[in-house]
Amino acid sequence: MKIGAKVKELRVQKGLTQEELAERLNEAGFNVTQATVSRDIRELKLTKAPGKNGRQCYAVMQHQKDFGEKYIRIFRDCYVSMDMAQNILVIKTVSGMAMIKAYVLEKHGLKVSSLYISQVKRKCGLDVGQNYNLSKKEDAKVPQCPPEKEAAIMDALKHFQMI
Repeated sequence: MKIGAKVKELRVQKGLTQEELAERLNEAGFNVTQATVSRDIRELKLTKAPGKNGRQCYAVMQHQKDFGEKYIRIFRDCYVSMDMAQNILVIKTVSGMAMIKAYVLEKHGLKVSSLYISQVKRKCGLDVGQNYNLSKKEDAKVPQCPPEKEAAIMDALKHFQMI
């Protein structure tokens, strides 16, 4: 058995750490170190993934060539800028809504939908991106944000210095 096949078998199927993998490979007659195992993992295109019992394990990386029009459209709508930080590409996008939802829930005890946040952001002249969940009906009734929730969302927008 070649070392690449053995590495895949032990890492992917058994979920071993790099140190455990090096130990097992040495036991199987392969002369390796943790550094050579690390290089082999990169060459085999293995990536960390959540495993059983919350432990990280390795899986074969799936290469995807076609991301689909939906994801390209979302990226175009959300993209603000891009910069390099050493060997890391930093992509800045429009502000999300998760932090606003969390803040409103924690401070005001209210659950707010992304729809309500978008309505309030729009009132403030903030960019909200494109809505991909529009109703197919011509006379669709869109719920409006209640005043109490609007005030809480406004508070969050001020807290995060968005307005």
